[in-house]
Amino acid sequence: MSRDSVPVAPAISRIVCCVPSPSDRWLQVIAHESTPRHWYVCNDHPRYRLEKWLPPGWRSILASWRAIQTVKRQQANLLITAEPYLSLWCTLFAAFQGVKVHHIAWSFHFLTLPQGPLSWLMQWAFPQIQQFTIHSRTDKQLYADYFGISPTRFERVHWSVTIPNALPAEPLIPGDYGCVVVRSRQECQTAIAALHHLPNIRMVIVTEPHCLRGLVIPANILLLTNLSPNFRLNVLQYSRFVVVPLSEPQPCCDYDLLVTAMQFSKALITADVPGISDYAFHNSNAILYPSDRPEALAKAIDDLWSNPNKCNFLGSNGKGFAETFCSETALQNCFHQFLVRKGF
Repeated sequence: MSRDSVPVAPAISRIVCCVPSPSDRWLQVIAHESTPRHWYVCNDHPRYRLEKWLPPGWRSILASWRAIQTVKRQQANLLITAEPYLSLWCTLFAAFQGVKVHHIAWSFHFLTLPQGPLSWLMQWAFPQIQQFTIHSRTDKQLYADYFGISPTRFERVHWSVTIPNALPAEPLIPGDYGCVVVRSRQECQTAIAALHHLPNIRMVIVTEPHCLRGLVIPANILLLTNLSPNFRLNVLQYSRFVVVPLSEPQPCCDYDLLVTAMQFSKALITADVPGISDYAFHNSNAILYPSDRPEALAKAIDDLWSNPNKCNFLGSNGKGFAETFCSETALQNCFHQFLVRKGF
């Protein structure tokens, strides 16, 4: 069987899903399936006491091994992996054991592109996978070039987010503020340089300690680092708007952050970089500014802070976009239609 061929599906497809923990979300997606299919879910949650001591990377390897064993045992005709490292290990184990199965790498996404020997391994393994779903049209060419994958194997599916129900009911940061979320030192430099021009606007920066070394922090900025996921969501939820100062050298976007902010009805301010064009639309749900231009970012922040009606308008549009394209229901419908088109 060639790596591009699609096996003929039996009357009832047997599908193995290898997913990260927790797998509740995938179980919900499967539960809404109306087409008769046999599902087998493997995740990286420790099954036995000794596995709790394994590092997360080793748990992924173990989950991938179990997934390929399940493919063999159940004679599955489709393997779905829902994280790039699971996709890697499943491909390697399948090749090692001579297992032939149609493989779909769902939600193929990196925040930082792998480097060194790991990237070489991926450049051998990933072209063996028949289909990938990605989260923006820009990612198609990025990953095709970087990993040597045919662009025809990629299909865009919007990133989806489910907001947890158990969030704190009250704001953990009192008062009125805008929120900035950064993941690199360059993004932090741009944000802080912009806020030096806006001493009367209170901003909260959510980041990691390594992004702050050597930077002078204005008095109007509250820095928050090493936050728990729920604390981070609370800060986003009760902010006026959310600033994502993406930097041009960073090729991979944090779609989870963009969609989460829209789910909270927050207007976005973000750099106009490749990758966001499927989510952020200037003067519709976001203000876009040229990347790494602190003066342009300062102007956009001042605009939204002084114009609550515009802020609410952009936030409302963002909420509508997220509910239409990035909700759990949208994911379930897209997933079902995707499987039908592929013959499973």
